[in-house]
Amino acid sequence: MRLYLLRHGDAPFDDSCGERVLSAKGALQTAKVAGGRAEELQQLSHIICSPSRRARETFSVLSDQLQLSVELLFDDCLRTESSVSRVETFIDRLTGEQSVNAILLITHQPLIGSLFRYLLDRADDHTFLGTSNLVAVQLIAFGRGCGELCWIDTP
Repeated sequence: MRLYLLRHGDAPFDDSCGERVLSAKGALQTAKVAGGRAEELQQLSHIICSPSRRARETFSVLSDQLQLSVELLFDDCLRTESSVSRVETFIDRLTGEQSVNAILLITHQPLIGSLFRYLLDRADDHTFLGTSNLVAVQLIAFGRGCGELCWIDTP
């Protein structure tokens, strides 16, 4: 199974507006990264997205750019404060119920970094996944060290 990890686009902190919103820069960078991998991302069977506004807006840009028709799920397991074990439980349940070829997770730091290190078993890796970074990992299963890094795209 191919797993893609996408960190939401740029969404500056604004104390006055409540939930952070995607900036024009974030939308542009997300569109650029998605467009560069458009053919490969057409293979997605599922997109699982954090329900936060900036993640939903990142999905919207991705969807507009790629004209995707895949199953979209929103789940709290991809929120900033979530854990790798919650994501693993969600993915195990999903893959146990249906055939899954390729999944895209739209999430946040620090969770995306924790997933990256866990799947590749790189506890000491200090790779920083910035906004709109897209990572592809080939998995034999969702577990520690069960992934092989295919590529990382940055805007």
